[in-house]
Amino acid sequence: MRLALFLLTFTLASPALAQSDPSQVPSIEGRELTEGPDGLRYVDLTEGQGPGAEAGTAVRIRVRIWSEDGEPIVIMKPSDDPLELPVGGGRMLPGLEIAMVGMKAGAARYVHLPQALAYGDTPPPGAPPGDLVAVIELVAMSGTSSPAGTRPRRPPEAPPTVDAFSDLPSGVQIADLVEGDGPKVAQGRLLHVDYTGWTDETHERFDSSYGRPEPFQLKLGTKQVIPGWEIALRDMRVGGRRLVRIPAYLAYGATAQGSIPAHADLLFEIHVVRME
Repeated sequence: MRLALFLLTFTLASPALAQSDPSQVPSIEGRELTEGPDGLRYVDLTEGQGPGAEAGTAVRIRVRIWSEDGEPIVIMKPSDDPLELPVGGGRMLPGLEIAMVGMKAGAARYVHLPQALAYGDTPPPGAPPGDLVAVIELVAMSGTSSPAGTRPRRPPEAPPTVDAFSDLPSGVQIADLVEGDGPKVAQGRLLHVDYTGWTDETHERFDSSYGRPEPFQLKLGTKQVIPGWEIALRDMRVGGRRLVRIPAYLAYGATAQGSIPAHADLLFEIHVVRME
């Protein structure tokens, strides 16, 4: 049966596990689902960046699957190593294979799978019959986590859309687009970072490293960047992408900087490319 290998890789979620892991179905209230083939429906929780995945594209993903009434079936935690597989390779449920097409690196997609595109009429032991709900997180694809030859030539026009930010005690807000699977950044190490910055109020882009020959270089703790950047980078991993909202008092404060007005809160998308 399709997906038997995938199911054997993970332990079926239990009520005890569900209490400590991200096993709650995310809310899609107010979102309009796109209709796919054969009753498949989906909506992007995070859009991601870059080209969309196609059949045969090598991807690294994490997946969470629930029954239609919210009972967890397969739960991959953020700390779990992503699955590496080709889109359309037959290692996933048919509905998930279809839903992955068009996803971008850093995207998270909510998917409603009709029974025919889930386990069908004869589900494996422990899996329920009927429709399923899933979230696919596309961590990387075909070298998107590699710095060589994969940097966009042009910066994004607008900041990516995220479901919610996490509040840090400092007032900085963060939302991870891609968590990264490399080591955590460390004080005193040389970081190679790509970024784009926008004003929070108008989303006017004021700076970006994309289009330059190399990513921006910095060392944490040396005051090369505004305080909000130091805070936002602290627990990132190499390969990670993060959207950051920085209040004015941790940016440029009452001083205007070029096209950045005084007292402006800022948005940055930051990608830690590598660390030396």
